[in-house]
Amino acid sequence: MESKRRATAAHLTDHVLPALPVRQWVLSVPKRLRYFLERNPALQGVALRLFLGAVEQCLRAHCPGCGTHARIGAIAFIHRFGSALNAHLHFHCVVIDGVFAPTPTRAAVFHPANAIDSRALATVQAKVRRRLLASFARRGLLAQDDKRGAKRARQNDAPGPPGQVFRRSPRKRARIRPSAAWSAMRSPSTLARTA
Repeated sequence: MESKRRATAAHLTDHVLPALPVRQWVLSVPKRLRYFLERNPALQGVALRLFLGAVEQCLRAHCPGCGTHARIGAIAFIHRFGSALNAHLHFHCVVIDGVFAPTPTRAAVFHPANAIDSRALATVQAKVRRRLLASFARRGLLAQDDKRGAKRARQNDAPGPPGQVFRRSPRKRARIRPSAAWSAMRSPSTLARTA
């Protein structure tokens, strides 16, 4: 197993990723939503596309002069277990720290990302949360009260106060702490490349 990981890392470093800085982004969702992701590959694809779309928008906003057609370069790994070998589907994405903009000669120009701070990360987290909840609601995977919570989250694009993702009933609230359940991303750390 270890040799396969090393071989994959060597292949990516030597043949796939350009010699540019990369950043790791991680998407993890609350337990009650993981159940649906674990059993539905199409929904996994939707979640990953929503996540990488929000990351791309963030990087584009932090790359001056890149234009609206700039795209990211990323590799995603789906992890199905946590560190205790518990069922815990989450995504690890290695994203080049910037965007590639097309030129009239069909070449691509790299624009490095500048000043991605905690506020930018919170915006990505809120956007991913809102879009995933709306996607789950559209598919009928959330209860009626949860759909209203998704609608409230969709109406408010800015990060909301902790614990106000959705409610189960008027008497019993289901609070979700962003640090525990909606760690939509861990703070990305720049990964060192060995060239």
